[in-house]
Amino acid sequence: MIIKIKYILLLIMATILIVSCSKDQLDTESLICEEPVVYDDVRGVISASCGYTECHNGLGSLDNYNNFAGIETYLFSGAFSSRVFISRDMPPSYAAGATSLSEEEINLLKCWEQNGFSEF
Repeated sequence: MIIKIKYILLLIMATILIVSCSKDQLDTESLICEEPVVYDDVRGVISASCGYTECHNGLGSLDNYNNFAGIETYLFSGAFSSRVFISRDMPPSYAAGATSLSEEEINLLKCWEQNGFSEF
């Protein structure tokens, strides 16, 4: 009897794992970027949503996202993508500036990511 319960629980857990992994794949939309996107193309979005007063403007304790050198470490470490595309909590809801990115802005940033976060 105990073996049957263990087997059923194992089967349920495996099913949940398979369904959750396949759901991730189904939710992933492939974005086709027609033109290469470089830092100058996204600078306005970043300045309005990240590099405003008291945030990533270089005047406080946080790095300056208003230039490529200030944001570069976060781009290539995965921190930027994680916060913007996965958690979608940047800019944060308590931000003094913009509090959310439009789908158009997110798509522009995704195209930039697909272009390897190119500076030029």
